[in-house]
Amino acid sequence: MAITHYEPWRSLNQLQKELEGFRDDKSDEGAIATAERVPAADIKKEADKFVVLAACLLQSKK
Repeated sequence: MAITHYEPWRSLNQLQKELEGFRDDKSDEGAIATAERVPAADIKKEADKFVVLAACLLQSKK
């Protein structure tokens, strides 16, 4: 019978490190670029529905 070292928090610590790494991978540039692509929209509430009017402008990258 082999004796093994029991670490009850090892899996949780590993998960925490992976999640922190995922959060750190996101840069501010990504958030800014995403914000630039949000279309302008008007939302109107009618008696039985919501009406969304949105305009999307396409920009070419040079």
